Amino acid sequence: DNQTNEPLVSHDDFINAVSQAVKQIRTLETAEPPAISKEMAANMVENLRQVSKEARMVIGTTFGTKSKQLETFEDALMPVFRPASADSPYIRGEAEAPSHQQARSRQINN
Repeated sequence: DNQTNEPLVSHDDFINAVSQAVKQIRTLETAEPPAISKEMAANMVENLRQVSKEARMVIGTTFGTKSKQLETFEDALMPVFRPASADSPYIRGEAEAPSHQQARSRQINN
């Protein structure tokens, strides 16, 4: 039991993990060819959203619904689940890093 009421994961670490997971899911979804279906991606992102909502409830209960901690948490996750732009990495994913083979080939050719 965590008797100190300290979170097991910091808010920043949680936000970073959720943000990275959404970007990775979208990257797999938008790859050519897609590595996962749109339905699978939507389900995974929805699961992350639900976990984030639960974390939000805990933060609100612990610190108060008007707390700076809750406001900061909500503000940080807003662009993840409600991106302002269609170009957002939370919609389009991130450009894939070159594969090991591509990187090795560039080393040899340079």
